Amino acid sequence: MDERAVPGPIGQSGAKWGFDEGVIDPAHSSCRGIPPFLRASALSDPLKTQVLSQLDVIDYKGRTVVRLVVPKQINISFVGDQAFSREGSQTMKVEGRALLALQSQFNKA
Repeated sequence: MDERAVPGPIGQSGAKWGFDEGVIDPAHSSCRGIPPFLRASALSDPLKTQVLSQLDVIDYKGRTVVRLVVPKQINISFVGDQAFSREGSQTMKVEGRALLALQSQFNKA
């Protein structure tokens, strides 16, 4: 995944990704670069496919709004070999024992 793409705040129904200037042209009304960017990313399946299938681009009051829906997952998803979790309003990289503890949360579901 492009290092300029960083996890952003999570909304009620999913996560948003913030993109630094230059990754996606915000002035481009159709935001055609987002699906190819996601397809080429190191985001694991099935999450990548689920996000791509629920991607919405709408015009709202003269602005282009991109909505990425992140459905509830039944397993840990990865970006390459890295896993992330939410701690309050922060997105934190999860490794070692914390990753095992996170997996146990999925096993309870």
